[in-house]
Amino acid sequence: MTPVVSPTSLQSAPERKHGIALHRFGNGAPLVLLHGGLGSSRHWQTNITALAHHFEVLAIDLPGFGDADDVEALDGEPYVKRAVAALATAVPARRFGLAAFSFGSVIATALARESPDRVAHLSLLAPAGFGAVPNGRAISLLPLPPRDTDLAGFRAAVAHNLGVTMLARAPDPNDPVVDLQIANIAQARFDSRKVSLLDRLPRDLAGTCCPVQVIWGERDALVHPSVTGRIELCRAARPDATVIEIPDAGHWVQREASTQAESLLIRFHSGRGLLDGPGR
Repeated sequence: MTPVVSPTSLQSAPERKHGIALHRFGNGAPLVLLHGGLGSSRHWQTNITALAHHFEVLAIDLPGFGDADDVEALDGEPYVKRAVAALATAVPARRFGLAAFSFGSVIATALARESPDRVAHLSLLAPAGFGAVPNGRAISLLPLPPRDTDLAGFRAAVAHNLGVTMLARAPDPNDPVVDLQIANIAQARFDSRKVSLLDRLPRDLAGTCCPVQVIWGERDALVHPSVTGRIELCRAARPDATVIEIPDAGHWVQREASTQAESLLIRFHSGRGLLDGPGR
């Protein structure tokens, strides 16, 4: 039996299979977690302990991220094909719940469409894959100064960039989330935008047959032109999906509204949230 552990143990030795890395926690029905772009399984670090009390959590590093294998230069569609095939082979469970964040949602939805007998429930958090190049989006990123000569400036720039992209407000430069982001940046070896900007999630979502849950942060700055517009596209693809918009949360919704996101995921993947029906 795999023990429930502290989320800081997420960086312990993973299992490497078919180019991906799996970090296991907890016991129960399997729940697979996919990370967002410029990230790793650390995107779920805050949530691991709560989820592992209810499920056997498999937190994944996708190819080219975190502890996974490197991947050759691929365009978006070949990468999706590679990642879906790797997950279908490497995840040992016959059926499993699947929750994915941002860029990972494109991979997850493709997997759910292609392997309907494997994915029992599908949760998408701030999903990408709508094909819209964000022309006119007002996001002011700071360049990162050299870390070895200006550590304070480096951390301040990372904190600022988190505040204008991932979170509803910038963290203090000494906040642990800055260290987490720095570690993710250092281990990102694939340009996730090649996948995030593909125009395929609504089509794949329409082709799924498992119960679907979509969770958005109301203040998601990466969504362009609006969260409402993305919700409408998800509803058009799967009118029966349960859609939740969390107030005062940004793109990284499972970190910024961790307690609420965890409760929603636990209820849904335990089957209890299915009784609530579609919502907003």
